[in-house]
Amino acid sequence: MVTLRATAGLALSGSVALWLFGGTAAAGAAFGALLGGIAVFQRSWRPDPVLPMISALTLGVTSFLSHLTGGHLPLFLLLVALWTFLGGMAWSLGVNAGSLGTTNAAVMLVTVTLPATVTSPWGRPR
Repeated sequence: MVTLRATAGLALSGSVALWLFGGTAAAGAAFGALLGGIAVFQRSWRPDPVLPMISALTLGVTSFLSHLTGGHLPLFLLLVALWTFLGGMAWSLGVNAGSLGTTNAAVMLVTVTLPATVTSPWGRPR
């Protein structure tokens, strides 16, 4: 039942974002819901609301930096290498930190291909 509820939450957040803002926002919302779900399902001594907030913060930083450097291939590759290294090192902090860190590195490779930029966050020119 818990898994069904989490899946419904992921589908709901992605669907609402798709309906209101388009595909780029829907992908971001789905990634956010996925990482929040990963954070909550892992056992931890932290209270449940803290983990999704940390997850959302790291996802926001990851997405912003990948969009910022996405147009400059050498800089982007350096950023991906650094973020992947930090994601791997996060495993030493525990399962939650490791799974969030490595998933954020993977999300960085996907979000940079979405048709949004820092100046036009929803993928449409203003």
